[in-house]
Amino acid sequence: STNVKRGDIVLVTASGEECQPLLKAVHRACLERGARHVEIQFSFPEIARDLYRLGTREQIAHFPAHRLAFLKQVDVSIGIAAEQNTMVLAGVDQQKYLAHQRVLRPLLDWRVNRTRWVVCRYPTHGMAQQAGLSLEELEDHLYGACNLDWAAISRRQEPLRRLMARTDRVRIEAPDTDLHLSIRGVDIAKSDGHHNLPDGEVFTAPVKTS
Repeated sequence: STNVKRGDIVLVTASGEECQPLLKAVHRACLERGARHVEIQFSFPEIARDLYRLGTREQIAHFPAHRLAFLKQVDVSIGIAAEQNTMVLAGVDQQKYLAHQRVLRPLLDWRVNRTRWVVCRYPTHGMAQQAGLSLEELEDHLYGACNLDWAAISRRQEPLRRLMARTDRVRIEAPDTDLHLSIRGVDIAKSDGHHNLPDGEVFTAPVKTS
């Protein structure tokens, strides 16, 4: 989906120090493809946690206009997340967190709608522990779910996409669950290896009034 080419401005956002091997490889690949500039933005969830614990209302509400100004020059956006502690934001003020995400929403909207983008996860010991796997097992599982013939998967998804596109009523049954909803007229999308990795679902959303 990124298809980095000569002259591109590339933004790589990376979270968590363990993703450095992939970050370095991505940076090198962008340079080899002729990107005019590769901007690296590195963040640590442990530092972000302090904003939601200690930040004032004014600090939470501040919009980083300089980030949007740069993003408007970006052709390609690549996101890498390496979660060492998946519970790092547990216990923070959720109202502050949600308010800050709303403030930052224009950055997300611009990236999704105006750049060629992809986001992925990098396996860590923390993720492996949460999954009940060794790091090697998680690596095999994650890389195996990413390095696939996505063109073939897209073709296999197409019958389901067409079925969902002509469907009105949906019923979801499971223990203690019996949901009835409509998906009529709602866009149906295939996740076939272009934006989120791992990928693979065919998805939609319910009609709000159903």
